[in-house]
Amino acid sequence: MGLVNTFIRTSKFILIIFIGIPICILTRLISPFKIVRFGYFYGERIGHFAFDVGQYLAEKNFYNIGSLDFFFIGGNISNRFFLKLVKRKVYINKFFMILYEANRMLPNHYKYEVLVGSSKSAGLTSDLRGLENKTGVNLDFNEQEHIQASKFLKEVGCNNKFICLSVRDSAFLERTFPEVDFTYHEYRDSDIETYKKTIHYLLDKNYYVFRMGKIVKEPLKIEHPNFLDYASSKHRCDFLDVWLMANCYFCISTATGLDEIARVFRKPINYVNAMPIGHFPSSYPGCIWTPKTIISKDNMKKLSLNEMILNGSIDFPESGWSYKSNLDSKNLKLIDNTEDEILESTIEMHEKLNDEWNFTKEHEEIQRLFWEKLETWSGFYSYHNNNQEDRVGIISDYYLKKNKDWFLK
Repeated sequence: MGLVNTFIRTSKFILIIFIGIPICILTRLISPFKIVRFGYFYGERIGHFAFDVGQYLAEKNFYNIGSLDFFFIGGNISNRFFLKLVKRKVYINKFFMILYEANRMLPNHYKYEVLVGSSKSAGLTSDLRGLENKTGVNLDFNEQEHIQASKFLKEVGCNNKFICLSVRDSAFLERTFPEVDFTYHEYRDSDIETYKKTIHYLLDKNYYVFRMGKIVKEPLKIEHPNFLDYASSKHRCDFLDVWLMANCYFCISTATGLDEIARVFRKPINYVNAMPIGHFPSSYPGCIWTPKTIISKDNMKKLSLNEMILNGSIDFPESGWSYKSNLDSKNLKLIDNTEDEILESTIEMHEKLNDEWNFTKEHEEIQRLFWEKLETWSGFYSYHNNNQEDRVGIISDYYLKKNKDWFLK
């Protein structure tokens, strides 16, 4: 194995020196006429992959950037169909890794490099320039793919607007990356059984509901002609994972990563059981975010927004610890949303999309107070666009009104 790795590294170095660098020098020579850039997308996690592609295409179109860009995929491919979709708009090939590495060996390499979200900073999924609110959808399905999806919808009896429900558990990471300890992500999990009341509400509203997921711990048993536990069904595939999220009426998600597909296609997202609160996508139109509750293990007291800001539980720790470790170090723990809180946020989304929501002066005042407090957080500008006058993504109006006495005190 050692000899094989040595051979691979040596071959890569030879390609960089004798092919990559000459090509990169040529790109510099033609730069007065056309800028050629090199970059990569982190493809191993669908959330990062989708967000980065969405931001790149939005930036390219909004600013009318005329460069010729070449990408490779870092890591394994989380969704083969999404890669196929992206390749219709972006030049992607393994060989471009050689050109990327060669470019970084030459002076002034930043001018010829494309940096997207995950390549700028690990875990960065914030649209600080508000491009999602200024640009439309930049990826397209072809006619044959729509026909294929329509056949599936007909087969499962879906004739209505449909909702995608994406609830995180630990099964996907455990089975996909068995060699890695991902228990520090468990703070993002929630019990799928607590979503049943919400599902029945949606079914009563004549929606069709798909429970999404690539790998899940256990099936969700609901007997109804307008419900499909797609994640546990024979129908699950990379194509439908993408098409369903891209074409749903709205999505309910616990910030799983798959919801980034809905975001790329500008679908409203109702985030529930979502943390940390400092990271909610305030620049994304149609976002409603209902956070988990943080309590002190010492006295079981709920933490207000001000207290989260003061003790650092609003964000990931600067030390590089996980969010779970951050909470543990402060003797704090998370309390999941109740089934009624999940339902209430979903009712809010349904009523807002159908012009049934009664937005009052009290809601406006509570949102204003929330933002005043949030902007005192030193990390605010790393995740939120302060120049954005209209907060298109919000913490649930229902949640703020219901909990204002302790959350906004």
